[in-house]
Amino acid sequence: MLALRSSHAFALVWLVACAACLPRGEPPVGRQLVADRTTTLAGIVPPNGDGAARVFVVRPSGQSLSMPNDPFPIESFDLSVITADAAGGAPTERPLATNVIPGPGSPDPCPPGTAICFPSDAQGRVFVTTGYDSAMGIPIVARIDPLTGARLELGVTPFVLLSPSTKRMVIRANLNQSEATLYEADDSQVPLGLTTTSYFIGEDLYQLTADGALVRIVPGGAPEILATGISYFLQATASGDLLLALTRPTADPAVTALSYLDTVTLVETPSPFGNLSLHGGLTGLSPTPPTPPPSSSGRPARSTFSRRATS
Repeated sequence: MLALRSSHAFALVWLVACAACLPRGEPPVGRQLVADRTTTLAGIVPPNGDGAARVFVVRPSGQSLSMPNDPFPIESFDLSVITADAAGGAPTERPLATNVIPGPGSPDPCPPGTAICFPSDAQGRVFVTTGYDSAMGIPIVARIDPLTGARLELGVTPFVLLSPSTKRMVIRANLNQSEATLYEADDSQVPLGLTTTSYFIGEDLYQLTADGALVRIVPGGAPEILATGISYFLQATASGDLLLALTRPTADPAVTALSYLDTVTLVETPSPFGNLSLHGGLTGLSPTPPTPPPSSSGRPARSTFSRRATS
């Protein structure tokens, strides 16, 4: 019996050894960019018209990043971009950053074929986390241009707020009331002052200032005050002309006044549903609740109170 087992073991070892010698199919077609088992694809750089193909790759840095008092540090990466020119020359590699992880707001899930990915803007510039603030544990973020290697230090920010086109972005120091800066598509900066809420609806930025002003900034435009005395706002229509639901404090601390603002005509209408009560529900409801106020086009606006990318 022992001899039988030994013969079976020998046969198994022989099969495994021979399997390693068998062909594994045709070699891949295309140009080899890197021969390195530690390299991981981290994204594709948008083309810029020069005919070259560029990809982001990462390798383990052997270091880690950690928030204050965090017993589980995060393994970090070294980030590079590899370029393959249209003429068929040897690929070149440009190191972009060491000891980084993806910036806050990383896309989820990553594109097919990538195990890790970095958020990026319309020009392909990527956002990386380079460390954490020692007091609050908020990420320290930088933006890197893969074509030139130029690096913009954005400082401490819990997230990178990008418009749908990713051509505009807002950087804030924390999730609560903080200084904020708008970066336009041409990289010009617009100081926003102290803000409590900022988000994009389409490409237009809407924000609530610390003194209760609702401000809109269209691409390339100047700040425009739409309403004052506001405590909160959110998008109230999912289709048609944009209506915003606005809340204001009242003499009763338990009741908040609710109204709708038509962002085309800038006409504000008291809510036909009544006000909001901290005790739950709405106050001042009629026996049969009316439809939402019509938009400027005259069509009834379909209401929704799902929150959109607020801070």
